[in-house]
Amino acid sequence: MKRALRINPDDAEVNAQIARIESQIEFKRSVRRFYNVKDKPRNTWRLPQVVRLEKEMRKFDRIAEIEQERASRAAEARNYFQLGKIHVDLKRYDEALKYYKRSLYIERNLQNHEGEAQSHLQIGVLYRLLRQCDEALKHFTSCMAIEQKLGNREGEARILYLIGLTYQEMGQWAEALEYYNQLLAAQQELNDHAGRGETLHQIGLIYQKTYRDSEALNYFNQSLTIAQEVEFKELEMRNLEQIEVSRAKTNSELI
Repeated sequence: MKRALRINPDDAEVNAQIARIESQIEFKRSVRRFYNVKDKPRNTWRLPQVVRLEKEMRKFDRIAEIEQERASRAAEARNYFQLGKIHVDLKRYDEALKYYKRSLYIERNLQNHEGEAQSHLQIGVLYRLLRQCDEALKHFTSCMAIEQKLGNREGEARILYLIGLTYQEMGQWAEALEYYNQLLAAQQELNDHAGRGETLHQIGLIYQKTYRDSEALNYFNQSLTIAQEVEFKELEMRNLEQIEVSRAKTNSELI
């Protein structure tokens, strides 16, 4: 008579093996119950339905793995973005750029267009701050293309303003006016009265810079009217100051 094999009930490896076997047995029982299959010999139990079910399970396991990996990467992108913001607050702009670019790389690979647009925006803002206007414009333009694709008119308006402002700072007046005029149309559509007042003021500054003070006065006055209507006091004061400047220049030309 063979001696019975002694198993230590506290052995972790043995318990794990038992758990796996019990799990497999329960799975087979559940499949039989699901398909109303009677017990069959061991070599014939894997019916075509069972095989398909196992394939489906493996497929969904893989989908779950991919989704988990995607969620992990998305969280990583958000973390890089937040680190970028922290470094901006600390005025460590080179470090901020590094983290924003990492965020952009991940968001682009994940095809998360909203996250990609936000990363482009922040990179562009930093390059503009660093007076690297050509680089800023590249990222602003990429951001605007995404916002247009998403149909985000507010996001598009924000970028139009930044592109116009960047061209204005570069002294490229025609390009700045082109984008400001597009922006005015967007702001009219969005009923953004305060934003429209600001854009009119910036156009006035361009005409003032290019010695077209009568046209500048027209835009400053339009901006002033809106500022008073929406009680935008800071914009109202800026318009009053520039109206005085342009009036003085116009009067001196008449003398």
